[in-house]
Amino acid sequence: MLQAGFTALLWSWVARPPNIPIPGEVLQRRVETAGERRILGDCWARNAGGLRVMYLAGTPFEIGFANGKLTEDLMHGQEAELINLMNSSIPWAAGRIAIKVYATWFTRDLPEAIPAEYQEELYGISMGCRDNNPGLGPYYHRLLNYHAAHDLSHLFMDSVLLSRCTAFGAWGDATADGHLVAGRNFDWEAAKTFEKDRVLAFFRPEKGLAFMSLSWGGMVGAVSGMNEAGISVTVNGANGKPPGRAGTPISIVVRQVLQYARDLEEAIAIVSNSAVFVSEHFLVGSQSDSRFIVIEKTPARTAVREGSNSVIICANHFMTAPQRDIPENIEYLREGTSAARYDRMLELAGRAWGRITPGETLSILRDRRLPGGFFPGNGHRGTLNALIATHSVVMDLTDGVFWAATPPHQLGPFLAFRFEDFERRPRHMDFEADPMAGDGEFSRLELSRQYLERARKALADNEPERALAWAEKAEANNPGYYQNAWLAGRILAKLGRGAEAAERLRAALEARPAFRSERAEIEALLRKSAE
Repeated sequence: MLQAGFTALLWSWVARPPNIPIPGEVLQRRVETAGERRILGDCWARNAGGLRVMYLAGTPFEIGFANGKLTEDLMHGQEAELINLMNSSIPWAAGRIAIKVYATWFTRDLPEAIPAEYQEELYGISMGCRDNNPGLGPYYHRLLNYHAAHDLSHLFMDSVLLSRCTAFGAWGDATADGHLVAGRNFDWEAAKTFEKDRVLAFFRPEKGLAFMSLSWGGMVGAVSGMNEAGISVTVNGANGKPPGRAGTPISIVVRQVLQYARDLEEAIAIVSNSAVFVSEHFLVGSQSDSRFIVIEKTPARTAVREGSNSVIICANHFMTAPQRDIPENIEYLREGTSAARYDRMLELAGRAWGRITPGETLSILRDRRLPGGFFPGNGHRGTLNALIATHSVVMDLTDGVFWAATPPHQLGPFLAFRFEDFERRPRHMDFEADPMAGDGEFSRLELSRQYLERARKALADNEPERALAWAEKAEANNPGYYQNAWLAGRILAKLGRGAEAAERLRAALEARPAFRSERAEIEALLRKSAE
């Protein structure tokens, strides 16, 4: 009886699809192939240089149905990796069940926070894409919650580790030709599929404006995009108090701005009126207003930050009062990497001031040094390019050109797309791959990361000699990275080789650890080694 009552309660929290007539003609459409394209009605998709490029037009349900059909393989891969990630992160079945129940309860009011047209689009996706995992619950409910995955992650993850995106906008005298130019790195260390299976989609909805968005298969919301009126939006996570209840997912707010805003005033109104449940930074550019702004949004307030000297930079910390003075933001600045990335981007944008172009913007996004130009090895989380990006974009709002990075991370070529002729790419405008992608340096970094993991495992298994050998290999493939020296110092200390341990730990400190807590741990171990 008790179990039946709990099941009924849990079921009452599950989201139901919108009560709309299902268009039978749409459901009967079949995907056809013509050359490189897969076509469904007026919609199509093709693969291009590491991206799935997709054109979607029609009613919300039609757009969703086509999205589900044309990215079905990607959606299945995404969910499979998310399941594997959950199983590996939480190996206890009881723990996974508890989180699932809590998330279902927490998002019980989520449908009320998502506009009807986007629920219809999600419904179309759920009807277009086959459900590979019906045992996980109703497909529509799962898709709805996946759109709040970024927001929900604030419940379970430390935001110091979660938020590491960096972006900037430049205009007027700061750029070489007066154009409005923006660039962003979307650093989100989630399942590998989000880094390798990117979708560049052109949406032409029944209502509102056409827009381009770089995201993933089955995505209704957006995180990086530009519309035909010359509005661009990118979002960076922000630190704040854990959410008290579910609200509108950030990606849905971005979608609304892209679809309905023609200027900054309209963009600010959309963000301000959104009942979000986590804090976020919106970097918004407007061709008609000839500038960029940052909208700092929390569940309780909205503030607008203007640029200086025709440049504005956005990392992950609040800079407007009173949010900049709250304890969470102060602690985040002290502990995290936001200040270092902000300062480095400020240096580079200042150095390039007056000659910023889309190409120069890309050079800034690919920078791998800390403030002052110090090179800390590859993969340092305090750099602009920590080689963890799930995607990266450059936008020229004046010319209506959108460049989307191809894997790995943002080292592959940046492919150009134009509003005036989306179907035919201006290949001559593509940016080349970073030399690091082809000269062996990135491959060595990947090896180094593998060796570090093996060293940590060997140390945990009480095999310090074996662990030291792996740590030395990690350093050989990525010289100067502080985590190599730190781990070697820990291993040497365990082996009783105090002087050598102290030498490695001092080297780790000189290599500038990314987080304050890491520096404190290294300093404590160094003191202990000196005893």
